[in-house]
Parts: sequence; C-alpha cells; structure tokens
Amino acid sequence: MELFILVIIFISTIAVVIINIVNKRNLAIVKERSKVIKEINILNEKFQFINIENNIIPFLPKLKSKSALENLNIYEYVMDQIERNQNYYMVLFNEIEENIKDYKEYEYEYSKIKKITTEDEFLKFEGLKIKYKTFVKYEEKLYYSLKQKSPVTDIIIKVHATYTSPSGRNHYWIDESYDYVQIKQMLRDIEQRQELKRLEKEIKEKIAAEKRAKEKRLRELDKLEKKLKEKEIKQKLVDIEQQQKRIILEEKIKEKRAKEKRAKEKFNKIEMQLKEKEEQLTQKEKEFQEATRGHIYSTEHTNVFEEEYKEKTKYQMLKDLRKQFENGEITKEEYNSKRKELI
Repeated sequence: MELFILVIIFISTIAVVIINIVNKRNLAIVKERSKVIKEINILNEKFQFINIENNIIPFLPKLKSKSALENLNIYEYVMDQIERNQNYYMVLFNEIEENIKDYKEYEYEYSKIKKITTEDEFLKFEGLKIKYKTFVKYEEKLYYSLKQKSPVTDIIIKVHATYTSPSGRNHYWIDESYDYVQIKQMLRDIEQRQELKRLEKEIKEKIAAEKRAKEKRLRELDKLEKKLKEKEIKQKLVDIEQQQKRIILEEKIKEKRAKEKRAKEKFNKIEMQLKEKEEQLTQKEKEFQEATRGHIYSTEHTNVFEEEYKEKTKYQMLKDLRKQFENGEITKEEYNSKRKELI
C-alpha cells in the first residue's frame, strides 16, 4: 500500500513538472509570437506610475480635557496640520493627480488593444507546435495578467482624537476620516486663507507706507513752514533795519539841511555885514579921496581907513570864493575850509 502511494506521488510530481514545462513553453511561444502581448509590453514600458507607499495618514491628537475634546473642530485641526507641512501634501497630491491622469490614459490605451489573435492571423505563424485554442487560451490569460494594477490614486487622513482622565479610568475619543476630494478642498481653503492673509498683509503694508509718506510730507511741510516763518522774520528784521536806516538817514539829511540852513543864514548875515562895511568903506574911501585932495585927513584917520580897507578886501575875497564855488571851480569842502580861514 505504501508503495502504491509513493508511486502515485511520484507520478503526480512528474505530471506537475511536465505541466509546468508545457505551460512555460506555451507562455514563451505566446509571448514571442503574439502581437497583442507585444503591444501590451510596449504599453507597460511607456507608462511608469509613481509608487506612493503611505496613502493612509493617521492624526492622533491627545486632548487635555473632555471639554477640549468635545469642542475640537477636527476639520480646522486637520487644515492646520496640513498647512504646517504644506509642501509635503502638495507634492503628495501632485503625485496622486499624476497617477490618476496617467492611469486613465493607460486604461484607454489598453482598451484599444484587441484581446486575442484571430485564427487567420494564427495560421500565418510558421513552425508553431501549439494548437490555436491553446494559443488563444494562454494569450487571453496573459492579456489580463499583464495589465498593470491601478497605482495609488487616493489618500485618506484618519483622525483619532482622544482624552483620558487623570486616573486613567475614563477614555473618550472621536474618529473622523477625510478622503482625497475632501483633503483637496482643504488645500484650496488653505490657499485661499493664505491669499487673504497675503492681501491683508499687502493692504496693511500699503497703509503703513502711505502713513509714513504722509508723515514725511507733514514733516517736510513743517520744515518748509518753519523756513518760511524764519524767512518772513528775517525779512521783517531787514525791513525794520532798513526802516531804521531810512529814519536815521532822514534825520541826518534833516540835520545836514538844518546845518546848511544855519550856515547859509550865517553866511548871509556875514555877507550883509560885509556889504554894509563895504558901503561904509566906499563912503569913507570917497571921503578919503576928497580929504586927500584937500589934505584934511589926519594920520589917525588914515589908520582907520587902512583897517576898513582890509575888511573890504576880505569881503571881496569871500565874494570871489563864493563865486568859485557856485561856478564849480572848487568843492564844497574846499569852499567851507577856505571860508573858515577868511572869517
């Protein structure tokens, strides 16, 4: 009996080996000759999908109180976690979207490949030691087995928020999951929130810049106003100084005119006196001439006459000096100097 069992096992093993050898031979023939399989191999080489290992991401927040757990906004919590590592999720989503796009195109291209070789096409093959039905059987088997499996085209975030009482007796939790579509919407919300923050920052910076510019203009206006006031004050001081100079000049002119008037009056007075003396001398000269002719003048009279003659000569010199001044032959200073000497 044992021998019979051993024989059966041996025959079965031989049969399995023979079947495997036949299968390998038939697969090799189909792979080598089938245009369908060749097209599939070319298509598989064309499409290389991104290998994403971890498409299930766990978030495990531990809260400090039961009320904190109950009030936890899980959606906002997940958004904050994504925003903290935004670059990682952006790369991950780009890879997933690329897989979705490529696999969709791959399936479309794969669907255009016909499943089996027709009998007419099979008859054109030469030297095949395989029946058409067997060829088609292996070809159809390869058609489905060679198709690439779908790459990772989804991502899931699983949140398990927990709170455990200090004694450890009570344990509370909240579970929530978000798929690819929901997470993609979170990314959009994050980008919108960041854009709003950026716009808000730009507006604040613009307002601050306008405020600084306004303050700068006000400072410049204050400086300009100060300069104008200083200039106005300086101009007023100049005007006052000029007015004082005019007053002083007018007073000097008045004083000079008064001196000239007094000098003229004095000169006129002296001139009148000299004129009177001249008339007296003229009269005495006549008397002298008459006395000379009659020899009636004494020596005393002669001396008096000589003094009076000198006065007359002095008057004539003053008169000539005045005439020189009026004719422009001498300056006023020269006139006054010589006049003082004569007087």
